[in-house]
Amino acid sequence: MGVFEDTKNAITHSNDSYGHIHTNKDNTQSLLRAKEELEAMLQKQKQKEPFETGDFVADLERWRDLFIAHRKRRNITESSLLLIDRTLVYFIDFVKKEGIDISLREIDGRYYDMFIEHLSLKAKSKGKKVRDDGFFISKSTRILHKKHLIAFFKYISIKNADDFKIYFLD
Repeated sequence: MGVFEDTKNAITHSNDSYGHIHTNKDNTQSLLRAKEELEAMLQKQKQKEPFETGDFVADLERWRDLFIAHRKRRNITESSLLLIDRTLVYFIDFVKKEGIDISLREIDGRYYDMFIEHLSLKAKSKGKKVRDDGFFISKSTRILHKKHLIAFFKYISIKNADDFKIYFLD
């Protein structure tokens, strides 16, 4: 049974401030419109995105936009949203600069390692000093990027029309 299956039998009478009963057809019509809007919204949420289009960078950018919009609807803080977006922008820039032209089906942990190495070398070129672990970026920064990328690729795994699962560092 749908969320509003019994809408026609919904409240069609209301009491005014004097306790008199009034028929209220507008109430029923409002509930019917709300039911239609809710069902349309639920149907839209069930629709899945095409997994890939053949252009790796364009696919990453499209999924990034969808993921960020999804996270905004989840009411995360603006600062967290900016950090997530920054990680994804850095990752997409890395893919572009390195000329990585694969399909989403081929993405795996090797690309995370290459991405972190890329960021570390970029930090080195900006004069950052090497850390005890041999990287030019902190362990907490690497963990944060990893967390964001795992969430991003899990989102794609859940929302793609092909039901293809990406195992990125899992």
